[in-house]
Amino acid sequence: MNYFTITLAALFSLSTAACTPSAHSGGGHGHGHGHGIGGHDEEEDDHHVERGEHGGRLFEKDGFAIEVTIFETGIPPQYRVYAYRDGKKVTPSEVGLRAELTRIGEQVDAVSFSAVDDYLRSDQVVAEPHSFAAKFFANYGGMAFEWGYEQFEGRTEITDTMARESEIVVREVETRTLQLSLAVKGRIHTDAGKTAHIFPRFGGIAKSVYKGYGDAVQRGSHLALIESNTSLSSYAITAPFSGQVIERHIAVGEYLDESREIFTVADLSKVWLLLVVYAKDVDRVQKGQRVWVRHPRKGRVEGVVDYVHVTLDEDTQSTYARVVLDNAERLWRPGAFVDAEIITEEHEVQAAVRSDALQTFRDWQVVFVRYGNLFEVRPVELGAEADGWVEVLSGVQPGERYAAENSFTVKADILKAGASHDH
Repeated sequence: MNYFTITLAALFSLSTAACTPSAHSGGGHGHGHGHGIGGHDEEEDDHHVERGEHGGRLFEKDGFAIEVTIFETGIPPQYRVYAYRDGKKVTPSEVGLRAELTRIGEQVDAVSFSAVDDYLRSDQVVAEPHSFAAKFFANYGGMAFEWGYEQFEGRTEITDTMARESEIVVREVETRTLQLSLAVKGRIHTDAGKTAHIFPRFGGIAKSVYKGYGDAVQRGSHLALIESNTSLSSYAITAPFSGQVIERHIAVGEYLDESREIFTVADLSKVWLLLVVYAKDVDRVQKGQRVWVRHPRKGRVEGVVDYVHVTLDEDTQSTYARVVLDNAERLWRPGAFVDAEIITEEHEVQAAVRSDALQTFRDWQVVFVRYGNLFEVRPVELGAEADGWVEVLSGVQPGERYAAENSFTVKADILKAGASHDH
């Protein structure tokens, strides 16, 4: 069995391991994070991590100590660092402190601190995931101190060979134009300007009928010969333009009066597609917008809105948008119902990923970025979505590589390793 093949039942059982909070005294949050293949936390085990009174990591040298916590109750995560001298709290304004967080891809977050109440608070949010190598640089009483620790979460190692076997497809985050669309339904009609309803000029008897259903005609072609009932002379019914007979209501020997339609001739080289647009959407639809029309054999055919009707039907509260379609190949049959998408907006975005790449992880929407053989969870803020792509407002940058297809396999491997976010 493929190393990364996981049954649906197994995936359900793994999802329960995503978040296991544990409380600490004083409202601070010390973070010890689980990891996938290739991740580690050198001080993960509480038996090897010295803890302070607020539940944070305690670092000490020459009688000076700092306790590092991450606080995130009701606010974005921030560092809260408490300073001690010989076990007693130090006034935070007497301590100079900064930190560097080195993340996957060698990205370094510089963190500065300000004195607040009895602790030093980070001036920047500690962005998720809390997966990094941290270094703290402190100055107190004329002495300099440096401590560090590593914590990795939401991370796994997958080689190229494993990725191929699991059909994980990696793409780059793209700058892209997203086409926002409105799905509509419509019906094919003949071109009203090229559809002729033909009546006798004078009542009389049909002496001859030359054309029938489906026959092609040229302008001036004789369609029928009628003997006038008043003059007893015969006159010809002719085609007003080139096209095709689509209706015929005449037979030799029949008496015809002037109110009876005997032929309908249409030029089918172009047809009208009338798309139903409801009142709630009508302001989004304008002349000149592109339209994708679905044809059962040809797939998507492009058209353009050339007219939007100005009134709404009282009963349905809808109107129609007209698209003129080329029909030289006779693809479109009048009367046929079709599905279409009107491109209502083209939206240039700086960062876009495939919609299939998105997964949920804890309470985040995420993608899994790749650096070398490492995949790591990356929370993202999303914007517009269209045609299988979604805009990313924050969380990834153009050019970063991510799991675009079968990303659920990456998620499953991280969960299988027992990824946790210990509060």
